[in-house]
Amino acid sequence: MEQQGAATQEISASVTAVLNTSQRAVTAMDQAAEASRTARTASGEVQQAAGDVSAETGTLGGEVEQFLAALRDTGSDRRSYQRVAGDGRTVTLTPRNGVPLRARLKDLSSGGLGIEVEGRLPAGFEAGLSVQIEIVGAAAFEARVARVEGALVGLVLKAGGAAQATLEQVIASLQPPQRQAA
Repeated sequence: MEQQGAATQEISASVTAVLNTSQRAVTAMDQAAEASRTARTASGEVQQAAGDVSAETGTLGGEVEQFLAALRDTGSDRRSYQRVAGDGRTVTLTPRNGVPLRARLKDLSSGGLGIEVEGRLPAGFEAGLSVQIEIVGAAAFEARVARVEGALVGLVLKAGGAAQATLEQVIASLQPPQRQAA
C-alpha cells in the first residue's frame, strides 16, 4: 500500500510537471504570436513610409528640375508665369499634421502664390514643407513652401494638375473684365 501511495505521488508530481511545462509552452507560443503581429504591423508602417518617401522624392525631383531650368534661362525675367497682385482674401494653409494658419493673399501666378500669415509661424515652418491651401472661393490644393521671410511665405505648386487650374480661376477673378469694342 505504501508503494502504491508513493507511485501515485510520483505520477501526480509528473503530471504537475507536464502541466507546468505545457503552460509555459502555451505562454511562449502566445508571446511569439504577439511578436509576429507586432513585426507585421511595423513592416506595414515601414512599407508605407518608404512609399511616402518615394512619392516625395519624385515631387522634389520635378521641382528641382523646374528650378534648374529657370536658372539656365538666360532671359531677364526667369519667372515661368506672370504674377498678379492679390486682393487680400483669406487663405488658410495647413501643414501636414499641423494647425491651420490664416493668411492674406498678396500675389499669385499659375505656378504659385505669395501670402502674408497672420500671427507667428510655428517652429519648423520652413522651405520644403508640404501644405494644404484653401483660398476663399476656390477648391483646396497642395503646395510646397518655397521661401519664408518673416510673415511672408512663398508657395509653389506641383506642375500642372488641378492646383494650377484652381489658381488660374482665382487669377481670372482678380483681373478686370475685358471691354468689348463698340
